[in-house]
Amino acid sequence: MNTVFSRMPEAGGEMEAVIPVLQVTLPRFISRTAIETEIVGHPDLYPRLSGMSGTSRKSFITSFMKSRYPLWGNSTSRKKACYVWIVEAADE
Repeated sequence: MNTVFSRMPEAGGEMEAVIPVLQVTLPRFISRTAIETEIVGHPDLYPRLSGMSGTSRKSFITSFMKSRYPLWGNSTSRKKACYVWIVEAADE
């Protein structure tokens, strides 16, 4: 399967590193904005992701997160800019 993740494994690895960093302050929910802020704020930690254009980075973040975590709220009525994912079970 030729997915965006198989074509860019380094960027996928960087995304795997972003989640635990954000979970320190946002233990249950993580937004696309929070992920992008972390990446842009620390380009030395995420060189592949920070090197992408804003549109490509947003698309990659969205695809990556959708493949691993459920969206919070009613995904059919939410604007793309408001994507928030549940990264931890409610009972944890």
